[in-house]
Amino acid sequence: MLAAVLLAAAPVEQIDDDGTVDWSSRTLRVLGVGTPRILSPTGALTDGEPREAARRDALARLGRLIAGLSFDGATRLADVPSLAAGLERGVLAYRTDEARVMSDGTVHLPAHLTFDWVPALAAGATVVSTAEAASGGSGLVIVLDQATEPALRLRLLGPAGAVTYAGLPGDPIGAAGVVWVREIGAAPADFVGPSPHTIHAQVVRAGVLRVGASDLVTVFGGRVPGGVVVVIPP
Repeated sequence: MLAAVLLAAAPVEQIDDDGTVDWSSRTLRVLGVGTPRILSPTGALTDGEPREAARRDALARLGRLIAGLSFDGATRLADVPSLAAGLERGVLAYRTDEARVMSDGTVHLPAHLTFDWVPALAAGATVVSTAEAASGGSGLVIVLDQATEPALRLRLLGPAGAVTYAGLPGDPIGAAGVVWVREIGAAPADFVGPSPHTIHAQVVRAGVLRVGASDLVTVFGGRVPGGVVVVIPP
């Protein structure tokens, strides 16, 4: 499982052996590594082999990272078989930085991939850009009482069994998705629109939040378009 790195004034990141999940920018970052092969008795090496190996390694790492993303706090994307083909295609949109060739011929290839398209895939919807989704109106800022593991979709609870969902296209709240930050100023520009609603919530468990009585009308009174920014304490 990914281990959260909780550093003040830093992005909300999770890091494991494959790379980094940045929930503040919704970006995966990895380092692909390719080791040269000895192709002749003289020890001659080719430049193409380690570069291709580094590319394959980066792609494999990105695939594992995206499969490990928490969908709703209880389910990983890898646990949803219907998403497998779409995730595999989506990973191919990764981008690389300039490769670095080490003194022993090993190639290091930094690569990154945004995952802001994943909620639309999970909803079975046509993928739209963040800007298009957010243009529907101002969204929601949720300030949490404690840290919790990030998730792509949230379940919001209220009194008398009230429940609503946020983060997927078609959800009553947050069609543009969910971004996790440590301070509101770190949210993407205009992600929640010019005048977002701001509420406080208690963490029940990963992916599940309880909303206070003073915010019931905001959350359960109708649709809240735009995106959701979740602010966790440092």
